[in-house]
Amino acid sequence: MIQQLVSKYQPRKIEDFIGLTIPKALMTRFIASPYTAAFLFCGDSGLGKTTFAQAIHAALGGQLYEVASKDCDLEKVTWLREQCAYRPWSGNFNVVVINEADQMSPAAQLAFLSVLDSTSMPAESLWFFTCNETTKLQGRFLSRVKKIEFEPPTVAEIAAHLQMIFDKEKTGKPKPPDFEAIVRDADSNIRTAMNTLENELLAPGYFKPKKRFHVDEAITRIDAPRDNTKGRSMSKRKSPRLYTIGYDGGLTPEKLSAIMNHLGITVVLDCRSVPSSRIKGWHGTALAKFFGTRYQMQGDQLGGRQKGINDAGIEWLAQFITESKETPVLLCKEQSPGACHRFERVAMPLMERFAIDAIHIFDDQLITTAELDASFKEDREPEFETFELAKAS
Repeated sequence: MIQQLVSKYQPRKIEDFIGLTIPKALMTRFIASPYTAAFLFCGDSGLGKTTFAQAIHAALGGQLYEVASKDCDLEKVTWLREQCAYRPWSGNFNVVVINEADQMSPAAQLAFLSVLDSTSMPAESLWFFTCNETTKLQGRFLSRVKKIEFEPPTVAEIAAHLQMIFDKEKTGKPKPPDFEAIVRDADSNIRTAMNTLENELLAPGYFKPKKRFHVDEAITRIDAPRDNTKGRSMSKRKSPRLYTIGYDGGLTPEKLSAIMNHLGITVVLDCRSVPSSRIKGWHGTALAKFFGTRYQMQGDQLGGRQKGINDAGIEWLAQFITESKETPVLLCKEQSPGACHRFERVAMPLMERFAIDAIHIFDDQLITTAELDASFKEDREPEFETFELAKAS
């Protein structure tokens, strides 16, 4: 291996991209019969939006102008319009790529209204804008571009790509790593996952999956009340006032809503420090739209990037639980409660200081904080209760 994997396996052609079924289908047809147009590639970071635009330019040929968001001001827009007034030195199109278009200056966005107007757009020009969100883009601007959503590839798709690279690059007969675990630990970021794979190829055994919570299916389900808190039956105790859950095990907002309805949960408290995600549906903006008033962002008080325990945040949560009529669920990324800050730095102090025993949702299992803590101290699997969602008719 004499070249970084990210560079060596960077897609050069549209068909080389992982996933992106709809963008690939649309732009393959466009390349077959191109015309002057403007596109907006919208999606989370790391999905290859800029590289995708570069691949289109490679397929069509022509002059390429690429602009970083911090450089896209009124002067740059005027310069680009002047350049696109001339025929390209080679190929048929002038191709302009504006990265992070939602960060361009207000004056630049206003100037593009006239540049991209169908009656005045420079002939034989293609304009590609990329962004993570469209909240900062005016409706008038959005009406002048063709928006294409970039959705993250599935864990299985990225894992298959990593395995293909591993098989090509390995020397000798090293033991293959858990490719899906690499993808999950990288939050489905292809670049990060490939860098981890590169380290694994250089030093077999380098990759150590994050500690995840697994429960043996043979454990006896709890079916009777107990006198102590350890493993007490949740079907026999008072209704819990706080749940927690993580979404990186394949959970969708729709399924979370069904779980909430089943368990009587009324509000989602997002405890991520930054409410962003490459996994479809889990960006804070998308969650606010989906859940409406049932969603609150509380990362400032309960997020994991703070040092130690946020006493004020714990006190606020205890008061919210005891004084409001809400039954909240803490939402974070990590599916395993024991590997997430929501257990050690939120649920544990909440139990120790206010005797509130949060219940952690893991697939179809419900595990109390007290039981999870006891299982760690006693080096055993925790006991749990299960629940089953009603099947849609």
